[in-house]
Amino acid sequence: MAIWRLVVPTLMLSAIACSSEVLSADLTVEVTGVRAGGGKIVFDLWRQGSDATRFPSFGSVPESKTNGKTGARSCDWTQGRTSICRQSVVVSGTSVSYTFRGLPNDKYAVSVFHDKDASWDANPGPPFNVPKEGYGVSVESGPPPLIPDFDSAKLSIDGTRSISIQLIYR
Repeated sequence: MAIWRLVVPTLMLSAIACSSEVLSADLTVEVTGVRAGGGKIVFDLWRQGSDATRFPSFGSVPESKTNGKTGARSCDWTQGRTSICRQSVVVSGTSVSYTFRGLPNDKYAVSVFHDKDASWDANPGPPFNVPKEGYGVSVESGPPPLIPDFDSAKLSIDGTRSISIQLIYR
């Protein structure tokens, strides 16, 4: 009987530890090559999951939930409530950065665009839905493809990580 007093609490603690995600990773994204003209840089962080097939969105984010700012999307990663986080930083030079904090260790992709006209949209247009405002994605090496997908832009995040994205203006 005494052995059960040790085994049961140990099993319960193990189950609790396995059921919750560890929110310990931080990702800093530096955006370079920002052209003058004001506005803001919009940062979209996409977590691997069902919404990843919609990556990148240089316009509205699917099922957008605001966090007090029009167009921004909450970064509540707990219990699978979101797979997309949208934040912005006002342009004040040729580079800007933003740090996503408290991420679960997983695979992510980042898309950014220069929102000069405060529309929360990069004004994508024909023929290939390429943004008319500056844009970029988190490609590990080489230039990004014209229309990237999640797999070509994904990063493994496990702990603290920094990346740099060069904006492309077409």
